[in-house]
This record gives sequence, C-alpha cells and structure tokens, in this order.
Amino acid sequence: MRQILILLYVCLPLIGQAQKADKKSSFRSRNTIYLEGLGSGGFYSINYERLLLLKEKQAYGFRVGTSYFGHSPGNLILIGELFTLVGKGNHHGDFGIGLTGVTRNNIESAPFGLRKNLLLAVPRLSYRYQKPTGGLLLRAGYTPIIELNRHITNPFGPWFGLAIGYGF
Repeated sequence: MRQILILLYVCLPLIGQAQKADKKSSFRSRNTIYLEGLGSGGFYSINYERLLLLKEKQAYGFRVGTSYFGHSPGNLILIGELFTLVGKGNHHGDFGIGLTGVTRNNIESAPFGLRKNLLLAVPRLSYRYQKPTGGLLLRAGYTPIIELNRHITNPFGPWFGLAIGYGF
C-alpha cells in the first residue's frame, strides 16, 4: 500500500507535465488561500494553492499548509499536496495526494505508545465550487488518513474536510 501511495505522489505531477499547455483554459485564477476544517490538517489548517499547468477542463497544482494546536509546546502540522482540478465552469472535481507531517512536542503528556513524529498520506476526493476567474472557494471532500510510519494492523482512518477561501 505504501509503495502505491508513493508512486501516485510522484506520478501525479508528471502526468500534467507530459501534456501540452492549453491556451483555451477556463482557469484564470492561479492562487487560492483558504481555511480548511478537518481535512489533512487535523482539526483546522491554513493553506495556499498554486495552479501550475492549465488545460481546457483540467488544472494541476500544489498546496502547502500548516496547523498548530495544543498547549505550549504544541503540535505543529505541515501539509504538502499535489492535486488536479477537473471540470469546466464553477463546479470541479478536486483530486490529490498529499503528505502531512505531525511533530508532537508535548509527547510527555501523551498516552503510552504514541510516537513523537507522524507521517500521514492523505488522498483527496472532493467537490469544489470556485469560479475560474477567482473569488469564493467552497470545498467538501473525503480525505482518508493513512499512517505511514507505524506498524499497526489498520493504518487507515476515514476522514473528511470542509474548506472556505478566496482565489485570485
């Protein structure tokens, strides 16, 4: 399972690079900032997206984000994702694969058996409402969490996320 996720993580941006850029792309807004509740950042995250390759009905890009929670010292979460948008007009499928790193700084107060750092794979299957020219972003999706650095019987955890933001 881990090898398949790593392969997807590496191949997703290459698919977009292998295709010629389209001058008739409906996507005009390349940057988006948004707040995501739940999702790949845990309870919340602040994120930035950039579209790199634009096609008529597809766009490929990357996302970075962060989250912080807990008492001082708390837990820092860093998010990286490669994604593709599919669709025309205001309605899009938003699909991606990301890695989320969690640094647990208050491990002394955590229950026995928790590790200091976690690495999670987070695939994304979501619906996204956003005008191609920018403005309001609304997204709802399924973002299961797959723990990569622990040997447990079931590293898979179902999860979902909601986002609101602004594209420019």
